[in-house]
Amino acid sequence: MNKNFIRTWESFTTKSKEDTIREIILNMSDWEEFVNAVKLQYGPIIPLYHATTREISKIIDNEGFKLVPGKNRVSWANEDILYFQLGKSTYVADNRPVLYRFDAPVEFLNNCEVDMDNVDGFTSDPGINDKVFKYIPEDEFEELTADVREAIRYYIWNDFKLEGFELIVYDRFTDDLENLFKVGTVTKVIS
Repeated sequence: MNKNFIRTWESFTTKSKEDTIREIILNMSDWEEFVNAVKLQYGPIIPLYHATTREISKIIDNEGFKLVPGKNRVSWANEDILYFQLGKSTYVADNRPVLYRFDAPVEFLNNCEVDMDNVDGFTSDPGINDKVFKYIPEDEFEELTADVREAIRYYIWNDFKLEGFELIVYDRFTDDLENLFKVGTVTKVIS
């Protein structure tokens, strides 16, 4: 992919924004290209959503977002993490009735990875790679970094949409934990 990414999709005369994003994601070789695709979709400020319990929402209301010990499929180390969904949330439920929106600069994504834990069938469906290999040769795909492979897999699994992408923020991605969430605006959408 051309590293001189054109910032506005309007400059592409023959492709829709969705087709351009699809081309970026399916041809990306580094995380920066994923960030560029998200910027093309949402602009310089991205909407991230976090669903939680009423008890935890009281803490967030008083202290703001902060990373908390947790683990996932990739890391069982009980690292400090926080989950978000890009563009919408599908996690509001009886056990998580409170929803927050965090409007952050697109560069905030450099503190994140794609989280595949809740992708139905991802870990048990060996066919996900077959779907990927329809678009990317296997040998080229295997040369990509793990974060890029996860983003491409999720994008294909998510019907070629960025909306709903599950993201996980790790403490290992920043040296400034105190200011990590001060870069954006937090709004309680559902109380």
